[in-house]
Amino acid sequence: MKLLKQQKNRKLLCGLSLLILISAGYVGVSSFKEYLPPAKIELLTSGYPRAFFFRRSENLITAGYENWEKTFNRLGGIMGKNLNEEILNRKVTLPFFQKFKQRNPQQAVFLHYNGNARDPLDGSGFYQGHWVYYEGTSLLQDIDEENKQVTIKVKDASIFKIKTGRAKNRNDDLAICKINADGSLDWNYAEQLTLVDADYKNNTLTVNRGKYGTKPLKFMAGKCVVAPHAVEGPWGDNNNLLWLYNHSTECPKDKNGKTCDDILINDIASKFKPGGELSVFDGVEFDVLWNELRNENNETARKPDVDANGKGDNGIVKDINVYSAGVFNFCKNLRTAMGPDKIIMADGMTSLFQRGVGYLNGIESEGWPHLKDPEVNDWSGGWNRHLFWNENSFQPAFNYINFKYAQNVTPPPIGRQRLGWAVSQMLDANVTASGYVLEKPANGIRIAMNDEFVAGAKQQKYWLGYPKGATVRLALQQPDLLKNKGVQPDQVFLKNISGENVAVKLNGNAIILSSPKQGNMKFAIENVPANGPDLMISLKVKCDPRKGYPATMPRLLNVSYKGEAQKIMTWCNEKWFNATFYFRNVKEDKLSLIFEIESTESLFIKDITAHAYPDVAYRIFDNGVVLANPSLKPFEFDLKKIAPGLKLSRLQGTAAQDTITNNGKTVGDKLIISEREGLFLKVNNK
Repeated sequence: MKLLKQQKNRKLLCGLSLLILISAGYVGVSSFKEYLPPAKIELLTSGYPRAFFFRRSENLITAGYENWEKTFNRLGGIMGKNLNEEILNRKVTLPFFQKFKQRNPQQAVFLHYNGNARDPLDGSGFYQGHWVYYEGTSLLQDIDEENKQVTIKVKDASIFKIKTGRAKNRNDDLAICKINADGSLDWNYAEQLTLVDADYKNNTLTVNRGKYGTKPLKFMAGKCVVAPHAVEGPWGDNNNLLWLYNHSTECPKDKNGKTCDDILINDIASKFKPGGELSVFDGVEFDVLWNELRNENNETARKPDVDANGKGDNGIVKDINVYSAGVFNFCKNLRTAMGPDKIIMADGMTSLFQRGVGYLNGIESEGWPHLKDPEVNDWSGGWNRHLFWNENSFQPAFNYINFKYAQNVTPPPIGRQRLGWAVSQMLDANVTASGYVLEKPANGIRIAMNDEFVAGAKQQKYWLGYPKGATVRLALQQPDLLKNKGVQPDQVFLKNISGENVAVKLNGNAIILSSPKQGNMKFAIENVPANGPDLMISLKVKCDPRKGYPATMPRLLNVSYKGEAQKIMTWCNEKWFNATFYFRNVKEDKLSLIFEIESTESLFIKDITAHAYPDVAYRIFDNGVVLANPSLKPFEFDLKKIAPGLKLSRLQGTAAQDTITNNGKTVGDKLIISEREGLFLKVNNK
C-alpha cells in the first residue's frame, strides 16, 4: 500500500527535526563514513559484567553529540529506537548512533524495533491484506467514490471502538473490502478509513474516506465487509495506532505473490546491507514479537481473521496456530536475509513471546524474571528460559536482561533489584543500564551508572573479569530425596506416574510419555518427598516436534504441584535440556508433581532429582564473587568454603545509590544475605 501525502508529511517533519539538530551542532552527518567491516564488539569477548545502555541513549540527543557520547560510551554499547515504525520522528537519532559506531567501533550499537506492528504512515510496499483485521460486518448501503466524511450503515456497529488505544483517546482505523463469491475477502479491492464516530443504536459509522494512501471506491450493499484493524499503542500522546502485521502462514499475498513478512524482511534486511542506513549497526532487537496473536490493548471480544475468509479465527486455522508458526518462520527467513554476522534478538521473558530458537541469537528479558514479577515468583522459569536459549541460540548466543518493571508495578527494595543484576552474571547474560539521572551534570555527563556494573566508586567496566567456573547452585549439591530412583527408574517408580490416556514406558534410564489424544498431554508424578519449605526439582527433558509446526520449534512444558496454582515453565526440543523447578513455601511432606506439555507427541524425561534446599547460587570471577538468594528467608554463605583464599570486600558505592550495602568494608568468612537479595563482592588485593 503506498503511503502518499501522510508519508511525505512524516518525512518532512523528520527532515526538519534533523536539520534543527545539525544546525545546532549536535552531530556532523557529513563526517559519517560507513564502517565495513565492523570491529568485533566487546560484549562478545570482554570480562563481566557485560552491560550496555538501553533506550535512554535515544532520548537524550538534545545534550549535543559530544556530551551525549561522553555519557553513553562508558559501557559496552547502546540500543535505541532509530526508525519511525513506532514513534514519530525517532529517525532523527540515527546520525548520532552512526557516528557513535564510527568513533567507538568496539562498542555494540543495536536497533530497537517493534516486531508486532507498525505505524501505517511509515514505510511502503505493504498490501492492504498484509495487516491483521478483526472479523468485520456487512455494509448495508451502496457508497460511491466521494472523498469526504460520510455516514455509512452497517449490520453491526458494536464491533467498532471509539476512545480506544492505551490512553482511551483514539478511534479505530478500518477498511472496506469486497467479498469474493466464495465468501473470502478481496483485498485487491479495498479502501482504508478512519472512524470519526459510531452510533451503536442505529448501526451507523461516521468515517473519513480514502485514508493512508488509498482512494475512495464504489462499494455495493451486501457485497462488502467493513472491518476494524487489530492494533496496539499508541506509544506516546502524539503517536498513532500501530497496525498489526499478519505474520501468519495464511497471510494474503499481494499481486506479486508476496506476504507481509516477505515485504517486512526485505525492508529490514536491506537497511543492514552494505550501503544501507543501518549497515554499521551490530544487530536488532524485536520488541513485543508475540508467539500468539494478541495486542497491547487487550481486546478479547473481537476475533482477528488471519486467512481472509471473513471469519474470526484468533490465528488458529484447522487446529494449528498459524500465527505462531508464521512468527517462527519470520525469524528463520530473517536470519537468511540478514546473514550470520548480525545479532538478532527478540523479547522472550514469558511463553507468550516468539520461539525463534536456532535462528535468533537470544532473548531480552524485560525485568527479572519478567516485567510484572517484583516478588520473583517465576525465578526458575527465568533460569530455564535463559539457559535454554544459551544452549540453542544461533551462535554467538546473546541474551540480556533489561532491568525494568511495568509502569503499574511498584519497584521492590533495592536488594531484590540487585538479585536481578546478580543473576544476569550467573546466566552469562548481558544486562542493560538506564542508570540514575544526575541532578547536576558532571562534565557534561547526565547519567550515573549502576554501581554493580562499574565497581561503584572505581567506575571500571568489566571489573569482575572472566568467570573462573560455572555458576554453582547449592541445592543441586544436597542429598537427593528420591534416593536415585528418578536417575535409575524401574517399573516400581513408573507406578507413581499417572495421566489420562498417557502411555508410560522406559528406554534405558529415560521415561517416555505419549498420548493418542488431541490437545495437551498432562500427567503427574506422585509421592515426591518434599521436606519443605524449599524444594528444588531437577530433570533432563527432550521431546518430539509437534505435528503441523516447524520441526525445530520448541514446545512449552509447565510444571507445578497439586494444590499450587503457580506453574513453572521450560522450553523443550529434540535436544536434552536440564531444567529446574524451585518451589518456595512448600507445606506438604509429599507432593504430586503436575506436568503439562503442548500437544501429545512423545516427551522424554530422565535424571529426576529432588532437593530440600533453597536455590541459592554463587559464581566466582577473576576479581569478585556474585551471590544470589531467591528464598524467602535470609541465607548464610560460607565464603571460606566457596571462595577459599580470597579476601573479599563490598563495593564502595556512590552517592544516591545503596551505600549501606555497598559500604566498601571487608567481609568475613560467613556472610548473611537477606531474603530475595543479590550481592556483588570484589577481591581485595591489598
